[in-house]
Order: sequence, then structure tokens, then C-alpha cells
Amino acid sequence: MEYRIIGKEDIKVSKWSGGLTREIAIFPEDSDYSSRNFDFRISSATVENEESVFTKLEGYERILMILRGNMELVHENRYSINLCEYQKDCFSGDWDTSSYGIVVDFNLMFSSKHRGSMDHFNFKPEENLELAGSEGEKYMLIFVATGKVEIDILGEISKLSAGESIFIKKVSKNGVTVSNLSSEESDIIVNTVCLKD
Repeated sequence: MEYRIIGKEDIKVSKWSGGLTREIAIFPEDSDYSSRNFDFRISSATVENEESVFTKLEGYERILMILRGNMELVHENRYSINLCEYQKDCFSGDWDTSSYGIVVDFNLMFSSKHRGSMDHFNFKPEENLELAGSEGEKYMLIFVATGKVEIDILGEISKLSAGESIFIKKVSKNGVTVSNLSSEESDIIVNTVCLKD
């Protein structure tokens, strides 16, 4: 498995109509969000206006999770949903979507040729978690939302703190182990993307 650590200094920051976006990872790595030529993109954004309109992303699916605050997401002529910390919604980038609430959110965007998932895990001190891989191409990004964790990839140990991530290509069936070795709770967000069968 290939992997790289993404530190806070590696994150690309840009403005959007409602605040700031921090691009944590984009794949392929030479693709560009504004050109809409990426397979998937993982980012965190601040929503600084009480009411915001989402940029349409035709041909992409989205998963949005709240890191801080509370938000009402409104998908015009479809449904609305209230989200609080670590709750998520999955929706099409083609939809007309607006939001109400000042939050920090976490986003996974992926093309319609792919499948994606986003899961939150809370770790008590000394807890650990096995994250299994699968057959074929599978990409995983683990973002540390709070605390500190240790990540074991086939015997290679990486230590990450809040705001840092690890991006893993071609996750094997042997998987990845995440451990909380600190005296405080930690929270991580695990994102996976693979091609549809």
C-alpha cells in the first residue's frame, strides 16, 4: 500500500461564496476542482453565512458531515434534513441545495463512476479499530478531527494529531489499524472511494 501524510501546511485554502474551503486531497493529484476533471475530492469548509447556496457539481455525488455547529440542508423539491456534529447527508451534486446555519463541515465529492463512503469513529483511550480493504482499487483517507491517533499500515507506524490526515492508495485486505494511545478521546473520519463494479 502506498500512503502519504497530509499535514496542516499541505492543505490548499481557497474562498467560496460562503466562507473558506480547505482542500485536503484531490485525485488524480494533477486534477483541478474548478476544471471538474477530478475523480474525487476531500475537503473541509467553513460556512460563515447563516444562509448559503451550494455550488452545483453535475456528474458528482456528495457526502457532507458536520464537524462543528448545526445545519439545515435543503434540497429543493426533494427533502430537507437537520444535521449536528458528526451527522451526514449523501446527495447528488446535480441538485439545487442550500443550507442554513454557521458550521465547519467535511466533504467527500466523487464522480458517478465511483462509490464513496464517509464514517465517523470515536475512540476512548487505548481503543483500536481495524479498517479492512477490498479487492481492486480502493482509496482511503483518514482525517483526525480531534485528539491523537497512531496508524499501523503493514507494520509501519504513523502518529497523527487533530487536523492531519493520511491518504492510502490501493488499500489491501490486511487493512489498517487505528489506535488511540492518548489519555483523551479522539475522533476520526474515514473516507473510502472505489470504482463501481
